[in-house]
Amino acid sequence: AQDSKFWHNVATFVMDRPWQVLIVTTVILLFVGYPFTKIHLGQGDERGLPKSNTARLIQRDIRNNFSSEETSATTVVSTDPNINVADLDRYVKKLAQVDHVDHVEAASGLYHDGQRIDGQPRSVLNNLGTVIRVVSDVEPLSLDGEQLARDVRAIDAPWPVLVGGQSASLVDTKTSLISRLPQALALIAGATFILLFLMFGCVLVPLKALVINFLSLSATF
Repeated sequence: AQDSKFWHNVATFVMDRPWQVLIVTTVILLFVGYPFTKIHLGQGDERGLPKSNTARLIQRDIRNNFSSEETSATTVVSTDPNINVADLDRYVKKLAQVDHVDHVEAASGLYHDGQRIDGQPRSVLNNLGTVIRVVSDVEPLSLDGEQLARDVRAIDAPWPVLVGGQSASLVDTKTSLISRLPQALALIAGATFILLFLMFGCVLVPLKALVINFLSLSATF
């Protein structure tokens, strides 16, 4: 009975002051939901775990105290059967000049700072194509890692190439999600509007439901 009286008082208070309550609650939801405007998409790793979690602590020590550059290299692959060493040499020198690239390993040798420093083959070159490893000094799952993947892809190659690795995968994942987000939101909003319109026979209720859902979901971010 006490609970019923409480909610009765709340309902009465709201009905007596509809505009004041609407304005105050909207301002609160907008304030709480403001961080949603700074959303940053990414792939999960141990940094999503609690700071005291053992797995996170171990991975933090590995990241800070041991180099993992080689294992997180960006991979450039071409399946062109007509690759020649001269073209490969020029292309790899360009890759070695990209910001945050430590060195590049290719069939034509080892490259650093735009120059070949060792002619010993570090990869394979045959009639099936070649593989090039671009080793950087940045965290692959980071904004710098994403920019590295874009910079590598922006280098003109003398033959078709595919760029892979953790950074490139993150870029492709985010691009795929963002490119389809408008269609997904439009589908959800359209289905909600049509169902509520058919149920209540008016336009105001579906619109109000969409606005309230948007504000409440933003506030829970």
